[in-house]
Amino acid sequence: MTVSQFQDWHNVIKTERDLFDREVKLLSIVSGKTVEYLEDLPLEDLRKLFRQMNKIDTKLNDKPKRIVSVKLKPFVAFCLPSEISDKLSTNQYTALKTYTATEEDTIKNMHKILALTYAPYRLFRKPKLSEYFNKIEERMKSAKMGDISGTVFFYSLVSEKLQEAFLPYSTKAMETIQKFSEEMMHGVDSQKVGDGITL
Repeated sequence: MTVSQFQDWHNVIKTERDLFDREVKLLSIVSGKTVEYLEDLPLEDLRKLFRQMNKIDTKLNDKPKRIVSVKLKPFVAFCLPSEISDKLSTNQYTALKTYTATEEDTIKNMHKILALTYAPYRLFRKPKLSEYFNKIEERMKSAKMGDISGTVFFYSLVSEKLQEAFLPYSTKAMETIQKFSEEMMHGVDSQKVGDGITL
């Protein structure tokens, strides 16, 4: 199953309440046949397809895979938090946090997370994140779930860990700003400033 199929699958399971319609839509996703085509089949043929669909292996790989091939092009993942903090810009880090805010966001934005965490692989060169984010994002919709699931969920955890790592710095910065503000206010409470206006 590709990333795009998995996202569609997840969406159908979350939104479709009618059991028969849900099964037909799920079958359409995995078979590539339209819902209309499937609904025109004799019931016995449809039952056979349902039985085949129930044999699909839905286990996901929970370990990050460093190098994957997507549409015959190799990509390499940054598999260490230190690599991520070295490679991601602040904007990219903020985007990663947004894409992984909830489990629902992580699934919906899976292809975007992959575009931020995988770089085109080049022999004898250090990987760097591509400036062609939109092209890679589109390509990642065709990535196989078995190859990338561990990496996606690994990065959602990394996003949390990086946030924890930044917390002491932001707390310290807020304390410094607060202290500076208080000193400024005490120093000018009863003074005349500039053109004689009292603060």
